[in-house]
Amino acid sequence: MERKALRTELRRDYLDDATPPYLYEDDALNGFLNDAQRQVCLRKRALIDSTSTVTQFELPIGAQRVRLNPAILAVRFARLNDCHPLTGTTAKRLLKRDPDWDMSDPGSPRYWVPDYQEGFLYFDRPTDIARTLKLSVWRMPLEAEQMEDDGDSPIIAEHYHQDLLDWAAYRAFSMKDSELGDEKRAATHLQTFEAKVGRLPNMTEVRLWGIQPVVGVPAEFI
Repeated sequence: MERKALRTELRRDYLDDATPPYLYEDDALNGFLNDAQRQVCLRKRALIDSTSTVTQFELPIGAQRVRLNPAILAVRFARLNDCHPLTGTTAKRLLKRDPDWDMSDPGSPRYWVPDYQEGFLYFDRPTDIARTLKLSVWRMPLEAEQMEDDGDSPIIAEHYHQDLLDWAAYRAFSMKDSELGDEKRAATHLQTFEAKVGRLPNMTEVRLWGIQPVVGVPAEFI
C-alpha cells in the first residue's frame, strides 16, 4: 500500500477523521506511519538485508573490526570472500577459549563478536590479507527508505502494511491534546498491535540475535 492509501484508511477506519477539516494533520500521521514501520522492524525482525552497501565491507590487511551502520539491529551471519562463513559469538565466550584473543596474530578470522553499544563488529584475529566481508543483518529502514511522498510504500513486506495502522492509531490517540487524545482507544490499538506484531524486545535480547544459540561452536567453547 502507498502512504496516501494507508493514511486514508487510518483516518476513515481508525480515527473517525475522514472528512475535512481534519483533526489530525497529514504530517503527524505520516510520521506515525514511519514510526510504525520502525516498530515492526524492531519487534518482528521484518527487514533482512544482505545486499545493500551497509552489509558489504572491504577489509584491509590487519583489520580486526568494522563499524556498523546505526540502522543495523543485529548481524545474522557473516561470510568472508563469499565462501568462508564466520561463527557469531560473544567476547565472554572468546575469553574462555583464548584470554588474549584480541591480541592474536594475523590470520584468517573464524569468529565475529558484536559490540552494538559502540557500533562495531570485531573478529577473533586481524586479517592477514585483504578480504571482502559480507553480512546478513536485521535492520531498521535507512533514511532514504522512509516514506517521504504519498506515492511511497513501506519498505517492509506487504503483509505487514495493515499492521502499521494500529500503531499509528495508538500514536494519534496518545497525543497530549484534549480533542485528539483518548487513552482508552490508544490502549486498545496498542494491545491489538502487540498481539499481531509482538512485544518490544529489550536491548539485551536484540544483542543476542544471531549468536544465541550459537551454531557450530564446539562444546568447550560454550
